[in-house]
Amino acid sequence: MNWWIKFRQVYQKSERILVYGALSFIVVVFYFGHFLGPLRDRLLPGAIAGIFAILFKTMFSIIDIIAKKYSGEKYQDLNEVTPKILELLKRRTSNCHTIKTIGSTGATLPDGLFSYLCQDSSIHVNVILYLVDPDSPIINHMPKYWPDETRYFLNRLKTEVIKNLGSRVSLELWMFDHIPCISGYLIDDQHLFLNFYVWKQSENQEWFLKSHSEAYVYYRRSEETERYFGMFESWIDGPPCKKVTLSA
Repeated sequence: MNWWIKFRQVYQKSERILVYGALSFIVVVFYFGHFLGPLRDRLLPGAIAGIFAILFKTMFSIIDIIAKKYSGEKYQDLNEVTPKILELLKRRTSNCHTIKTIGSTGATLPDGLFSYLCQDSSIHVNVILYLVDPDSPIINHMPKYWPDETRYFLNRLKTEVIKNLGSRVSLELWMFDHIPCISGYLIDDQHLFLNFYVWKQSENQEWFLKSHSEAYVYYRRSEETERYFGMFESWIDGPPCKKVTLSA
């Protein structure tokens, strides 16, 4: 949880007292100040602080409206998600951005996210990938095509993708052994596209792990959506994984 969320939680615990107290104090100082004499000048800084408290209340209300308006938007596939990610990167003023992604094999990245990043020379970003290790001791419990698909992606990454991305995009690759539960993209720790892996039953009654559910859901970080960010980040910080050295 970042400092903004913590600050907001502390503020909201005493929000009503602060707002009504500030309003009363402002009225007394500015409208009945002539009864206070010289004391009015000493109380004036407090009244100004009260005005800022009201502004904080207004600002948080606006943030809530914006978060509720955009959070929960659904994107049917990566063809819809990737342009939105690029839009968010361009909108923010940071010199360098961070994208953390949890997936299975990485097969959709070269022709998806990485292709878009190659087309825009203004974006500097650090991409951190978390994928399934094709040599996982439980790989037999995962879709049969995953190991070959992951190895194919790694080969493209080292021989093609890194060269095309250039110095504007830095890559980190981590491999985990467990079966993934969630997938998605976390942009600058503030914007999340979240999806889930689900078990499906085939026509011959065999169970298999489907790559993802029906849609990616977009969340903007706020107190109301913090649980989704915490869940995504726990899959990055919690399970053991190993870092893979990349070289073109």
